[in-house]
Amino acid sequence: MANLMEKAGIPELDPAEMRLYLHPEKNIMGERLQPWEFLHHTGYWYRLASRHLYARRARARAMPEDDRRPPGSSPASHIASRGFTYDTFMCPEPHEEFPLEHMTCPGVDHNSMIIDCLSRALNEFLQRDQVRLAAELSLELARELSLRQEWAKVVELLRPIWQNMSFRKERWPALAEEVSWALRAAASKTGEVGDVVAIDWELLDRGFTKRKNWQYDITKSLQLITPDPKPLISIVDGQTISPISATFVFRDEEGKAGQTTRAQLCLRSSAHADSAPIPFSRIQVSFNGSINTLVLKHQIEEESKQRKHGNIVLCPVSLEDVTPSDRESATEDSAEDERGTELQGTADLTLPPGQTLVFVLDIPLREQGEVTALSLTASLETESFDLHQSLKLRNMPNMAHIWYPTPSTRKRITRPVSPLSLRILPRPPKMEIKSEIKEQYYTNEAITLDFDIYNAEDVEAPSKFDALLFCDEDEASLTAPSFTVEVISEEPSKEDNKKSSTSSSSGRESKVSSYLLGEIQPSSTTTVRLQFPPIERPSRYELNLRVVYHLPTNPGTTIIQTAVFQLNVLNPFESNYELLPRVHPDPWPSFFDAEGIQPLSLPSQEDNNAVVSYKGLHQSWSLLTRYASFASEDLKVVDVDIKVLGQPSQQPNTPPPITCLITRQHGESLAEKGGQVMKPHTIETTWFDIVAQKISLDDRGPAPLDLAMVIRWKRLPSSSETAKSEEEDSEETINTTTLPCPRFSLFGIEPRVLAQVKYLDTPDSPIPLILLRVMIENASNHFLTFGVSMDNSEEFAFSGPKLSALPVLPVSRREVEYRILPTGLGQSRTEESRGEGIGENDKGKKRGEQGYWIKPGLTVRDKYFQKVLRAIPASEGVKVDAKEGGFLVWVPTGNGEDGA
Repeated sequence: MANLMEKAGIPELDPAEMRLYLHPEKNIMGERLQPWEFLHHTGYWYRLASRHLYARRARARAMPEDDRRPPGSSPASHIASRGFTYDTFMCPEPHEEFPLEHMTCPGVDHNSMIIDCLSRALNEFLQRDQVRLAAELSLELARELSLRQEWAKVVELLRPIWQNMSFRKERWPALAEEVSWALRAAASKTGEVGDVVAIDWELLDRGFTKRKNWQYDITKSLQLITPDPKPLISIVDGQTISPISATFVFRDEEGKAGQTTRAQLCLRSSAHADSAPIPFSRIQVSFNGSINTLVLKHQIEEESKQRKHGNIVLCPVSLEDVTPSDRESATEDSAEDERGTELQGTADLTLPPGQTLVFVLDIPLREQGEVTALSLTASLETESFDLHQSLKLRNMPNMAHIWYPTPSTRKRITRPVSPLSLRILPRPPKMEIKSEIKEQYYTNEAITLDFDIYNAEDVEAPSKFDALLFCDEDEASLTAPSFTVEVISEEPSKEDNKKSSTSSSSGRESKVSSYLLGEIQPSSTTTVRLQFPPIERPSRYELNLRVVYHLPTNPGTTIIQTAVFQLNVLNPFESNYELLPRVHPDPWPSFFDAEGIQPLSLPSQEDNNAVVSYKGLHQSWSLLTRYASFASEDLKVVDVDIKVLGQPSQQPNTPPPITCLITRQHGESLAEKGGQVMKPHTIETTWFDIVAQKISLDDRGPAPLDLAMVIRWKRLPSSSETAKSEEEDSEETINTTTLPCPRFSLFGIEPRVLAQVKYLDTPDSPIPLILLRVMIENASNHFLTFGVSMDNSEEFAFSGPKLSALPVLPVSRREVEYRILPTGLGQSRTEESRGEGIGENDKGKKRGEQGYWIKPGLTVRDKYFQKVLRAIPASEGVKVDAKEGGFLVWVPTGNGEDGA
C-alpha cells in the first residue's frame, strides 16, 4: 500500500502539507467510517507493514524443524500435509523462509526488512512532527539494531530521544526506563562514558523499577571502562530525573548589613534503598545579591557535631570568607561567578539513600538590597570521572517550606515573601552628622557651614565624605553653585595635610564625591567645612551629606550615614523708590551763547580716558528710597548708597549722554554714625539728591537713568560664648547687597511747571509768610507764551501777578513769585489724624506737627495749544491734591521755621 501511494504521488499527503490522512469522498460522507479506514500517509502503512513482519518472523520461528526441511529430505506424506498447513502467498516455502542451521540456503532476513520498514515509517512521522509515534518507532528500531549489534547507530538513534524525552514529565517511567537501559547498553559498547554515567545517575532514583542483580553505585559506573582522560559530566536541572533534591530557606524575612542570618540547606536523597551512599565532594550555592557564593567541602567530622533522628541529619556549618586560588572553571555557575571571595565551610557530604542532610548556616550580610538563592551545584569526584549536578532552587507556592529546629521537630514557614529571598537592611550607622545650620541665609553673603562628624563606633573607622547640593527651584536658569570641602583640624600640622576639594557643577546639581576624611577615632569628632561663594539670587537648595565608612573588624560591609539639610537663601532687603523733581539753583545755559553751549573737549577714539565737559541742560531730582528688612534676625546696616549703572551710549567709544552727581541729604552717612541696627520687618527711609546734566545742549530728548541701591551690612555677633573667635571673624565680614532700581526717564522737550515754597518768619504771628515760586521750563526749540493766573481765596491773601502772560524763550525758564499769607480760616488738623504729611513732599516734618493744607488756585495755560499745565511739587511743603487736582501747600501752625 505504501509503494502504491508513493507511485501515485498524492499531493495532498505531501509532508509539507502536514496532513495525517485524507477525508473520504463526498458520496460516502454520510457513512460512518472508522479511523483506520481513512487514507493515511505512507508512514502509517510502513508501520503497519512492520507489524506484519513481526508476525511473519514469529510464525517462521514457530515452525517445527520437520516443516523446515527441503522437499528431498522429507517423506512424501509429510510434504503433502505441509501444503495445506502453510499459506505461501507472497512468501517462499517454509524451508526457504527459515531454513535449518546446517542448510546452505540463507533464508529470509526478517530483521533487515523490519529495519527498512521502521526507518521509512520513522522518517515520515518525523516530517509531520508526530513525536510520540516517532519515539516509539525509534525504540523498536533500536531493538532491531541491537540484534545486529550496530551499537553506534543505536546511540545515534536513542540519544536525542533520551535527552528530550517527554516521558519523564508525563510520568511514564516504564518507557523512560526502557529507553535508558537500551541507550546505556549501546553506550557502554561504544565507550560513551558521559551517557553511561548520566543514565546510571538517573536510574538511581527509586521512581524507576529496580533491576535485579544490578549494582546501584554511581562511583562504580565506569568500572569496566577505563576512560582517558578523566571525563567531566555536567547535568543541568531538568535534563534528567535527579536522585537528589535541594531546598534553601532563610529563617527571617529581613536582616541587617554587618550581622548574620540563619539559613538551612536541605539535601534529600531519593535513591533506591539498597544503593550505595553518594559521596559528594563539593556543594555550591549561588545568590543574585550581595551574598558571596556559598561553598561546602567534604570533610569527615566528629559525629558529636551532628544530630540525627530517623532519616534527618542536622549539620551545623561554620563559614568564613576565603579568596580561592584555583576556581573550577568547568561548571557554568563557577564560570559566571567573578567575585573575589566566597563563603566556605566543611561538612560530611556523604548522602545515604533516603536520608536528608540539613546544613545549618550562619551567613554574614555585607550590603543592603534583595538577595535570592538561585541554584545549587553538587559535585562528585571519583577516580574515573567527575560529575556536576546543577539544581535550581525554586519557590513552591503549593508546598510549605520546612524549617528544622531540631532533627525530631519541624516548622512550616509560610510568609508572603519567598523563603528563598532575604531583604538586607542597611547596617544601623553609629556615625553622627551634626550641624547648627541657620534657618535663613542671604544673597550676596559668603556662606560657611561646619559639620561635626562624630564616631560612636567602638573602633576607628576609615571614612569618605560625599556632598550633593541640589536646587529645588523649578526655574531653569537657576543652577547649583560650586563649593569647596575641607577638614578643619585643631592641630595645625594635620590641617596642613588635608587638601580641599571643589565640587563639580552640572546644571541643578553640584557634588563632591569620595572626599577622604581618614580614620576617625572612636568617640572623636572630625569637622568638615563647606564654603559657598556669595549667591546672587534668592533660591532654595537641598544639601545631602553622606559619610561612607567601614570597620576594620568587618571590611567587607560598607556602612552609610546620611543627613539632609535645607539651605534657604533669601534677599535680606526689599526696597521701593520714588523720584521727585526739584529746581536746580543754577541758571540754564543760554541758547544764544554759542561759546558756552559746546563742550570744551571731546574724547577721541585713541584716548578713551579723556575728560569730557558736559554743557547741556541740567536738572535736579530727589530720590526717596524705602528699604525693609526681610531677615529673620537683627542685621546691622553699615552704609546705604546709590550708584549709577552703565548708561546706554549712542555710538561705540562715545561718552554717556548724561552725567549724574548723587549726594545724600542729611550730610552725615550711616558709616559715619557707626551703622544702624535693623529689626526684622522694619522700614527705613533715605533721601538722595541727584543732579543730572546732558553732554550737549543739542540733545534735549528723554534720557534713561539706571540706578541701583547698594546696602552694606553685616550680621550681629551671637550671644554664645563658645564661638567668640568665629564671631569676631564674622563681625569683620561686611556683605554688599545690590538692589536694582526701575529705570527712570529724565529730561524731555515738553514744558513743565515746578512749584516750590519757602517759609518766612513773622514776628507777630505764629503763622509764617509763605513764598511760593513757580518755575516754568521750556526745553523745546519754540517760543512759548504761558498765561499765569491766581484765584482769590478766603484761606489766604497773596501778592503777585493775578493774571499775566509770560513769554518763554527756547531752552530757557522763567520764574513767577507769590507771597502768601494764610488767614487762619483753614481747618487745623494734625498729620497723624489726616494720614498725610510724611509723603512725597513732606520730608523733614514730624508726624503729629500742627498745621493744615491750603490750595492755591494757580493756573498755567499754554496760549498756543490752550493746554493747562499741571504744577509739579518741587520742594517740601507741597504735594499733589489727589482728589480735586492741583496742588496743596502746608501751613504750619507752630513756630515758623525756614524750610528751604
